[in-house]
Amino acid sequence: RGELERNLVELKQSVADLTERIEKFQKTEENMLEHVQNRYSVMCRQFFGKGPYYVKFSVLLPGTDESKDTQESFFVVEVSSRKMFPHSVFTFLTLVESGFYDGMHFRYAQTSQLLEVGTNEMDASVIDQKLKSLGLLDGSALSFYESSADFPCGANYFGFVVRGPGLRFHLSPEARQSCLGEVVRGTEILRLMFKSLAGKKRLPVQIVSASVLLVENEAAGNDEL
Repeated sequence: RGELERNLVELKQSVADLTERIEKFQKTEENMLEHVQNRYSVMCRQFFGKGPYYVKFSVLLPGTDESKDTQESFFVVEVSSRKMFPHSVFTFLTLVESGFYDGMHFRYAQTSQLLEVGTNEMDASVIDQKLKSLGLLDGSALSFYESSADFPCGANYFGFVVRGPGLRFHLSPEARQSCLGEVVRGTEILRLMFKSLAGKKRLPVQIVSASVLLVENEAAGNDEL
């Protein structure tokens, strides 16, 4: 019995040592992640200002039964604070600034009221080359996923598809996910896009251009928009 008790004591000590090592590793990992995020926040301010950040999407709407002519329109998104999602915000703005989304299409209209900017119309090697030119490897835009319970997806919110670079726009709330920003002008354009994509012809909507609108405060941002 004495030997059994000694073995139990040793086992408990081993578990305690292992738990301590795991906690130290997790703390180190958290510190490293925080350091990386702080760096992205600094770069975001250096390259794009302190915010808030707005991006204008110009899109080409397909013709309707009444009018066969295509129509160019636009909507504007406000991106979340760089302090909340520094890696995601900097990466998204960098993709936009590089012209990555220009010429791409909204192609998916799901029954759950989702619009997605897909990359299936582009060759995978072309996508990889575009990402690599920006220092983004393995076919994804994000090195890690950022989320916050304080910023769930509401109606007209958007975020990356997994780790990007594809985008997903929510026409209805989705509280289980975090989003990157919100459509603040042109929500009616999203509905027209969904109607086009969800119709019998499933006509894709092309992104003519996406551009960062640089403003220094909310009042200026509203004037710009």
